[in-house]
Amino acid sequence: MAADVCRALGIYLKSTGAVNINAALMKLGDDEKGTNRIGTPGGAQAMAVISESGLYKLVMRSDKPEARQFQDWVTREVLPAIRPSG
Repeated sequence: MAADVCRALGIYLKSTGAVNINAALMKLGDDEKGTNRIGTPGGAQAMAVISESGLYKLVMRSDKPEARQFQDWVTREVLPAIRPSG
């Protein structure tokens, strides 16, 4: 759910403080985002969703300290570990 990702990464509208889903989605390719229709008591609602690769892309672009920990792990441990084997 794109709104949850935006909240976790601190992607908000400066003017209102509301979650800025559009800003996040604009940074992603068409294959990294989409919508799902969810049934609610008020009727079907479209919910923006982000793929796993889209999530990683947004986290890698974030300046939040929590995101930095993930970025460091990926760049210092994961990528060096898989580089020798391709």
